[in-house]
Amino acid sequence: MKLVPSIAMALVASLFWASCHKKEASSNGEARTPGSDAAAPTATKAAPVQTNAAGVAGTNMAAAPTATNSNPREPAVSKEDQTAALYNRGVQHYRGDGQLQSFSEAAKCFRQAAELGHPEAQHNLGVLYLNGRGVEKNLPEAVNWIRQAAAQGVAEAEFKLASLYASGAGVSQDFAEAAHWARRAAEQGHVEAQYNLGTLYVSGRGVEKNLAEAVRWYRRAAEKGKASAQ
Repeated sequence: MKLVPSIAMALVASLFWASCHKKEASSNGEARTPGSDAAAPTATKAAPVQTNAAGVAGTNMAAAPTATNSNPREPAVSKEDQTAALYNRGVQHYRGDGQLQSFSEAAKCFRQAAELGHPEAQHNLGVLYLNGRGVEKNLPEAVNWIRQAAAQGVAEAEFKLASLYASGAGVSQDFAEAAHWARRAAEQGHVEAQYNLGTLYVSGRGVEKNLAEAVRWYRRAAEKGKASAQ
């Protein structure tokens, strides 16, 4: 399964910086926030991912399963295939693949898939609520769906949830929770989460101040090309 970018990453990163390291954030043009169209991947443990500049998770449309079974003689379509088909349809509506782009239709499809437990659909629905695309902007609802995706191991959702806790957007500000979710994303290789976790260790917010740990996480982010971590 492949993914289309996260429409929220830019605002989240800047919210994180606003709370964790204001001075450095003001001088570092790399901080991104979950309200813009900057690229941000979602990730799962079950499938490789990729990103673009749009903002939601996508799939390989050529391989997308169908969600209906019109021939009763054919084997019944599984719940997993039906869920994947709804998710793929949401991505198509979001990107305008072969049809008019419609964020509201994308939100409907993502919601149906999310309610069936599809992790990337949960993340994408949360991102739509975060940005007010296709739905009315609603931060608590965004947190609700992003949290569900994070609980299923979507690294981008873990990163966003950490940033929302650090900034207090849609939740009570809690640096311990921010550190918890940043660590989960960082351990999956999420570069921004690795960098932000290092910053938390520098400041001692949510974790005990530990410069050696900060250096360790900065180094891991730098190895993946994060310039400000070098």
